[in-house]
Amino acid sequence: MNRFMRSALGLGALAAALTAAPVRAADVDQHLPGDTNVVVSVNVKQLLDSPVIKKFAIGKVEDALKTDAETQKVLKEIGLDPLKDFARVTVALTSGAGPEKPLVIIRGKFDKAKIEAKAAEFAKSNADKLKVSEEGGAKVFEILGGGSPGFASLASDSTLLIAGTKALLTEAIAQAKGDKKPTLSKDLSELIGTADDKATLWAAVLPGVADKMPLPDPNFKKSLEMLAAVSGLVSLTEDLKVEIGLVTKGDDAAKSMAPQVEQGLEQAKSVLPIFLGQQEELKPVIDLVNSMKSSSKGKTITIKGGLTKDEVEKAMSKIK
Repeated sequence: MNRFMRSALGLGALAAALTAAPVRAADVDQHLPGDTNVVVSVNVKQLLDSPVIKKFAIGKVEDALKTDAETQKVLKEIGLDPLKDFARVTVALTSGAGPEKPLVIIRGKFDKAKIEAKAAEFAKSNADKLKVSEEGGAKVFEILGGGSPGFASLASDSTLLIAGTKALLTEAIAQAKGDKKPTLSKDLSELIGTADDKATLWAAVLPGVADKMPLPDPNFKKSLEMLAAVSGLVSLTEDLKVEIGLVTKGDDAAKSMAPQVEQGLEQAKSVLPIFLGQQEELKPVIDLVNSMKSSSKGKTITIKGGLTKDEVEKAMSKIK
């Protein structure tokens, strides 16, 4: 995967790892491919505005950007400040694309005309690095070099699309323009509708994502077969709160799975200190897992946990 794609995915991964809290139900994004089975959405603005991130992380990110003169020059020329202009990053994985080929939807503030003009100008003298084409009336930029190519397009002054394949990108463009009707599954649409759009991070996962995974443990496979969906929320303001929802195919499935979940949590609480206990910087992970508790209601098993403000600040202070 090339450097541009790694940077885009890295932003999503960083935000996901650190991440937010519930208020308004999330909307189903019109760009999501029909065969999407995993959606992770990060409220970048809420994350960057959280006191703990402002205190421990923003300065380091700003310093990192300043040390890369080339990046600074490009950002200035196109009038883009990622720390101010990015509002939300959503990553979608599909059943056909694989983990290396996601669709990344970045919402924010972009000068579409200026960015496209600068990119076209760059492509003229750097044909081995950037190729420009047009699909469905939209400019498509193919980022070359490194490993697999990446594809990007500005759908508007508020939406940047990045994809691992051209097919994913063109499908997203067509859906946004209304040339193709979105075909996202009803199950995933409903699951996204239960997410909190004001959370720092929310995730919606259909069990089909595990179909291609090697599952040597038949008991684990049986457990997965009882699931209809998995959801998650992470809230980071001053405290860190984590909530995972395991939606089973029925009340009986939940009753059967609940003891397994509880047992798994207890095993994790026993094993993690053995493997991570000697690494002081990983102690917050142990504290977070130790805080986790599960409960069951109807067909849903909920796992909740978190860290206090002091624990979060102690963990963040160790990031170099």
